Amino acid sequence: MNRHTYRIRRFIGKHIKKHAFLRKSLGLYSKSLTEVRPSMKWPYFDITEYLNRYPDVAAAEMDAFEHFSRHGWREGRWASAYFDALWYANAYLDTNDGIDPISHYANGGWRQGTRPNPYFDAEWYLNTYLDVKEAGVEPLDHYVNWGWKEGRNPSPYFDVRYYLQHNGDVRETGMEPLMHFILCGWREQGRNPNPYFSGDWYRQKYQDRFDTDTCPLRHYLASGSALGLQPGPNFDPLFYRKKYSDIAPDSEPLAHFLQYGRSERRVPHPDAEPDADIAVADWAGANALNEQRIALLSRELGTPLALSSPSEVAQGTIRKYLPNVKAVTFDIFDTLVERRSGRPETIFALLDVVARQKAPQISNFVAVRKQAERNAREIAGMREITMVEIWDHFSQLTGLSAAVCTDLARHECELEITFCEAKPIGIDLLRTALEEGRAVYLLSDIYFDRDTVEAILAKAGVIGYSKLYISSEIGGTKHYGGMFKLLLSENDLIAGEVLHIGDNPHSDVAMPKSVGMLALQIEKSDAMSPSDTLRAWFNSDISNPTGLWQSIIAGELIHRDALLHVSTPSTLDIVRTAGAQALGPVLLAFAQYLAKKSRQFGHGCLYFASRDGFYLREAYEALRPVCPDLPPSRYVLASRRVCRAAGISNLDDILAVASVDHFPMPLRQFMAARFLLSDAEIDALPVSAQDLDRVITNARSDKEMHRLLESCSGAILARCMAHAAAYRDYLADTGITSPGAALVDIGYRGTTQRAIADMTGNKLDGLYMVTWPEVSGLLDRGLRYDAFLPSKGASSDPIVKYVQMLELLCSATHGSIASFEHENGVARPVMLPGDISARTGHTLNALREGALDFVHAIASSYPELLDWQPPHSAEVIGTLVEFCATPRLEVVDGLREHLFEDVFGGAVKPLIGRQGSNLGEALEDGCWTEGSVSLWRATALGFSSLSWPEGDAQPDRFDREGMTFPGYQTAEVLA
Repeated sequence: MNRHTYRIRRFIGKHIKKHAFLRKSLGLYSKSLTEVRPSMKWPYFDITEYLNRYPDVAAAEMDAFEHFSRHGWREGRWASAYFDALWYANAYLDTNDGIDPISHYANGGWRQGTRPNPYFDAEWYLNTYLDVKEAGVEPLDHYVNWGWKEGRNPSPYFDVRYYLQHNGDVRETGMEPLMHFILCGWREQGRNPNPYFSGDWYRQKYQDRFDTDTCPLRHYLASGSALGLQPGPNFDPLFYRKKYSDIAPDSEPLAHFLQYGRSERRVPHPDAEPDADIAVADWAGANALNEQRIALLSRELGTPLALSSPSEVAQGTIRKYLPNVKAVTFDIFDTLVERRSGRPETIFALLDVVARQKAPQISNFVAVRKQAERNAREIAGMREITMVEIWDHFSQLTGLSAAVCTDLARHECELEITFCEAKPIGIDLLRTALEEGRAVYLLSDIYFDRDTVEAILAKAGVIGYSKLYISSEIGGTKHYGGMFKLLLSENDLIAGEVLHIGDNPHSDVAMPKSVGMLALQIEKSDAMSPSDTLRAWFNSDISNPTGLWQSIIAGELIHRDALLHVSTPSTLDIVRTAGAQALGPVLLAFAQYLAKKSRQFGHGCLYFASRDGFYLREAYEALRPVCPDLPPSRYVLASRRVCRAAGISNLDDILAVASVDHFPMPLRQFMAARFLLSDAEIDALPVSAQDLDRVITNARSDKEMHRLLESCSGAILARCMAHAAAYRDYLADTGITSPGAALVDIGYRGTTQRAIADMTGNKLDGLYMVTWPEVSGLLDRGLRYDAFLPSKGASSDPIVKYVQMLELLCSATHGSIASFEHENGVARPVMLPGDISARTGHTLNALREGALDFVHAIASSYPELLDWQPPHSAEVIGTLVEFCATPRLEVVDGLREHLFEDVFGGAVKPLIGRQGSNLGEALEDGCWTEGSVSLWRATALGFSSLSWPEGDAQPDRFDREGMTFPGYQTAEVLA
């Protein structure tokens, strides 16, 4: 390649080179680059990393892939994390074939079952995810760009959800889990690809069998399995194959167990206790097929099929038992009731607030409370302890008086009553047992007294039971079997005619079975949650404020989600729950951040700007009833379009505003979008109709456009200066010119703060959800700002993508501001009407109502939580990331008609790509990639639409609060 060609390619850029390689290797010889999506990650060859690793290639000024295809792969050079060229060549190529490994794979090898690396099984992926196979999509490309975000696995040996759940740092970075494992994870302690493969254990046990610099999973796949080596302490392949003779001879035992055996409740190891399996394993067994395969099967059979909910499976199981039993016994905690705050330790943390008032000298209350319980149990042995004993030991550990400890014990019981709620799946089973005429007994291993337990049961609506057994009263426990024996003897029951239902694999399954009873285990709600983020938050370390915040938030959201399992929720109920989970935590955390900063900086009033500002403000206002020291807030109409136009006072300003990045648009649209001109004002300009229809692709370099703007500058200046005068008066009416004012905005570059400060002369502060590096220019103007989530501002930064999604979902639907004008001496906004469908309105309202109702509920239920530290990092948007990456079909269907509109930038694009037979067109058409994929796939599988309310949606909360247009009412109505 000559230097001239090289310079041209460098000028075009690395993405275009990458696309050129793809057209070459995949046979896509179209000259148009519009078929290639630059945002997609192509996994086969990493150009940047190749040049970084091999400076000799860069120095030779040779195209990276051309070097690889001619020489690099033969020299054993690295292609990408996903493509092991040397391994591929040894496995599939003849050195005389004259084709490089990547081209061989991309040009059809994957269709023949070849693998790009030892960890990605292309054939398995296609046979497991039939929708991908049917679409004819290359499996590795699908997995890297979409599959892992949907919870799809690259092979039976690598469990995406498991890896992310057990590696929070990986989840927080947004890195694809298999790439992390290949690059570094396998070398690091505790990073396992699935629950039954332990790299550390395997390396230690078989250290004499392979080089320690070899990935244990790679060794197991290459030879360890064939030699009968164990992948970990909990799986014995020789035992498994011997026990289950129905397994095909060519089936690898671990793969069979992970794909089928686990859901079929097969025993993985001779020492495994099958009774200790997750009890809603019945649920897993009933749902071995995933949603995509169920949908395909349903379409082929021509009959509707559906996945069972946990409640449906539990109901089916209890109805199998009921004809043969005379009595049903229920555990209480985590079976009939559950703490919506999550784990029991969260109650101790809430009690700590009371304890600090009564005994400020105790700095580690939770740890001492737990130690007191341990001390009491050590002395009691197999006997259950009581609250009195626990607090006696607490008194001994701390020196607090008996009176203070008695008072704290009372507060603990009151908190338990407050935060214990009915567990829907358990109550449903209780109701079934009673309706079928079975005697019901309640059994609980708990240190509470009878009054506390009965108060909790009454609050949960648990009635109709024959007798209540509490271990603190009788001394005997379920854990050691004594309570079951007492139950049988006191009530003259035959063990084989009694079914026990509970959540603990030992106390509620193994022990009742040991005395001859039947047992059904109902899993805890957190284990049934489909959210990896919430499960991880639920189990956070509550010894620090951030972990406690996460655990309580997760407990509340998991409990809300569980309420959907035992009923037939409406579409909007599901959307509200999705809104609480996706938007609730980040809105709450941002409101807490605003509270902290407003106190720190001494702000007198917070002004929330832009259409999304109304919902950010409502989240903040939810805190004020329990935090009366917080400053008041108001809403202020603002947008970059309004603010930039108000700052125009000469021709240079006109050209500067025109030069801001934009999408192609006609000059007529440009005049309205950038300079607020009405249609009549545009038609009166000294410009021909042909010029007005000319499409502007780059205003920064379009000299003819500059000439036209200069000729129209008089009209533009008159319009913008009239707008500026009205807007300045409007701002003065809001009070934003007062000392101590602070502007709150989603953020980015600080344009609105700078413009308002320039117009009013008031150096107000800025508080932002997220900022880009350009915001530092505010400092040069003497303006102070702070950001909740600082960002690098690059398109590759995931925070940018997800905060923009938050902005879109939280934007009020009243329409955007066209301009400001004076009417009878009063400044008023001129609004462009909102244009959304009824379905979109219903969906947005439900999402935001779910989120804001959640924030209000947390603020009123946990005033202490507001002083605890939420995570100030990408982790705080974890549930939003999940929502965007694996969206619920109800949300996607509800937003299928929604448009993303950027008037200033000239962009109007569907949020969800249109449905059709071509996935590529759907992706190109929409701005929400994962949403477009979800709806496209559902449509391809025969999905039509969900049931939505008839008629128009109610106005969103913004309009219901009085900000209707025209007929502007001042911001005081919102204060």
